[in-house]
This record gives sequence, C-alpha cells and structure tokens, in this order.
Amino acid sequence: MERLQYPQITTFNKDGRKPLHELYESYFLLVTKYGWDYKQLYSQEIVDKGTGQKNQLPSYEFRSPNYQQYGVGLLENIHGEEPAPLQASANKVHCIAEMSKEFDIPITFIPTTNMKGYVVDDRYPNAHRSRTFGVSVGDPDHALANQLAPSLPIPRRLWPSSEAAKALTQWIVETQPALLINLHEDLLEKNRYGFLSPHDRHYFYSYGYGEIDILNQICPMLKNILEKSGYPMQKDGATRFGEKIVNGWVLNSMDGSLDDFSIRNEYIDQFRFKHKSPAFIALVIETIIHHQKPQTITERAKVHEEVIDTIPKLWEIVQKYKNKNDNRI
Repeated sequence: MERLQYPQITTFNKDGRKPLHELYESYFLLVTKYGWDYKQLYSQEIVDKGTGQKNQLPSYEFRSPNYQQYGVGLLENIHGEEPAPLQASANKVHCIAEMSKEFDIPITFIPTTNMKGYVVDDRYPNAHRSRTFGVSVGDPDHALANQLAPSLPIPRRLWPSSEAAKALTQWIVETQPALLINLHEDLLEKNRYGFLSPHDRHYFYSYGYGEIDILNQICPMLKNILEKSGYPMQKDGATRFGEKIVNGWVLNSMDGSLDDFSIRNEYIDQFRFKHKSPAFIALVIETIIHHQKPQTITERAKVHEEVIDTIPKLWEIVQKYKNKNDNRI
C-alpha cells in the first residue's frame, strides 16, 4: 500500500505539541487500519530551521468507507498557533473511525490545513500573527459575492489567496457537509496598547441555514462541555473582532470564513453564481489559550476530545432535520 509522503521536520515544541510527522502517522491509521480513502489536497513549502532544507508539507483529506455528500465535515488547524485540536484528533483517531462505522456516519476529515503555521507556531502561512497582512488558509473570498454588490457575480477577491484557500473552498463545494465542525483555539495576546483581549473565556460560533431549532438543541450541549473544561463561558459581550456573543455563542457571523461559506446556498465560480447545498449547521469551537491561567496542551486537548465524542449525537440531531428536508439538497 502506498504510504503518506511527509518529511520529519523540526517542529516548534515549547508548548509540548507533537511533531508534525507524528501527527501524520496517527492520521494514516485511518487508512492502514480502518480502510479510509485519502488524497493530497495541496502542500506548503517550508525551510527546516534545524537543517536548512526545503520541504513540502502536504495536506491530506481522509474519507470514511461509507463517505457520501451531506455527511460530517471535520476541520482543524486553520490557525497554526492553535495546536490543541490536532493533538485531540490524533488521540481520537480510533474513536473517529469506530464512530463512523458503528453509527454509519459519513465523515470527511482534514486535520492538517496550515501545516507551516503549526511547525513554526505562526497564525498564518504568510505572516506571523499580523491580522493586517496575514491571509488565512480558510479564505473563500474568491467564491463569495462582493459586499458592495451582493447581487452581482463579482467575487470579493478575483483569485484565490493561496493554493490552500482554493482547495479548502473546493472541498466545501464538493463534499457539501450537512454538519461542519471546525476546531479552534483562541490565543490571548496583548494589543498595541498592551491590553489583553476583552474576554478570557470560552465561546463558539454557530452557523445555521435557517435551522434555529437544531441550534437550540446543539448549543446547550456544547456549552455544557466547555463549561466543564476549567474556564467559564463568555456569555455576553463581544469577540476581539467585535462580534456579539449571546449565551456563549456567536450566531451566523457573516465573517467570510469557510464556516460562513458552508451554510450559503450559492457561490461564485468564473463570474457565475452556482448552487450548492448549504450545511444545516456549522460549529466553530474557540477554547482559550490563557497565559495568566496556563493549562498544558494535554489539558486543552481534552476539551476538543469531548467535542469529538459528541459527533454521533450531533449527527443524530442533524439527521432528523436532514431527513425532513431532503428537498433542500
């Protein structure tokens, strides 16, 4: 059997994160032990600080044997300085495979999306942590209508910001997940005036294509998981981006993210509007990395492991609504 191709590259490890090649080895068990399919989506070039050698870091998509469209999409590593979700999914590889089989859940999984950022502890592949110059790998602007003229098939960006952004946007279009789960952390850093972010608690984003009933079931469940994790929820106020938080979550933020893109029913391709089936629900978990109340990466990963454990229940809830609304697909 063909093996995954990846270099053994020096990885930032001051926070205890696993080397990238160990993560690849864990994810490849989905293929060798459980018969999942995989393919390379793109790669990122990096110079190994230890050897000076140029390397290509591949991003792989894994699909369960029962894969089909409108299943579960699991996504991580959009920001490289948020390593706990990767540790969690590497620990939960066997669980992910078994739940897919036992509960007949079609899963498509991209664990490594910003490998370069993970290796060097940078938020963006093209910049350290600058939100002015940094470009996210999860940037679908080339497929979203310009906000100044939303009725015209003119995208916000005329071409994809990176090979990764193009591939991940196409992944959403191709797989059209009914449930998208995107695992993040949120690193508290001082701003230009020396102040930390206005919040120091967990929160999450929830996006729904008109499915408030589903959110009313799912959001309290996730809120309970996060509240048990050591930090309370941020129940009101705003995110560092000015988005309103209500009861611990941000609802349907029009932030131009992959999650926002996933619940839209049309997109732009070659200056034409095209239809796609929107996700019923997209969830973005944001757990805090707090330097004043430090937790080990193992402790932080446990929260995300618990979220992964809820996938069968989340899928059961989504399935009930999916079966009632087949005409939307």
